[in-house]
Amino acid sequence: MHVYERVWSRLKRHELASHAPHDVRKLRRGVRLSVMRMRVRPQLIRSFVAASPLYDGTTDGGLRSHPGPVLLEECQAISPGVSGFLVSNPMSANKKLVEKYLTTTDKSSLGALLADDVEWVEWADGVPASGAITRGREAHIKNYGDDDLRGEIHRLTEEGNVVVVEGTAHVTKRDGARLSVRYVDIFEVEDGKIKRKSSFGALIQGPG
Repeated sequence: MHVYERVWSRLKRHELASHAPHDVRKLRRGVRLSVMRMRVRPQLIRSFVAASPLYDGTTDGGLRSHPGPVLLEECQAISPGVSGFLVSNPMSANKKLVEKYLTTTDKSSLGALLADDVEWVEWADGVPASGAITRGREAHIKNYGDDDLRGEIHRLTEEGNVVVVEGTAHVTKRDGARLSVRYVDIFEVEDGKIKRKSSFGALIQGPG
């Protein structure tokens, strides 16, 4: 799925999900306003970029780390200034690590991103006040689950060895049920590996 397709998917699922225009003119206006709102969120565009097959630049440890010319042209068409943002604001190593963790579709590759004694603490409705704690690399990968997961990263914030992620996860379970969760994940990185992950989530759609 290319960047344009991810933008349209985002519009249909979110900005235009409850939009019911009476004619084509109002539909066109709604789409235009929605795209304008997306244009001022370069990190959202970056999340589309990360999963695009057009992200064809150099590689860094298997993580596509620099946009190729075709992708820059496509991003510029979507949001003027985004291509400049991608080139002039390279991601730090810690952000790249976390982004790769969140966007990988190959569960078997997660192990290389995690410390041996990685800890994952989850807070959500129905979870004890102390959180649900998973310790160790193998347990972490198992807890990640086998459901089809597609995520949108809305914002990455970094301070020291801590990366905070705000996003939305769209999950399709093995029985076909679908749900969406808004989340905040806090990652602590040590020696190039994810040492701790704290997750806070709220169900916003589904299952259904």
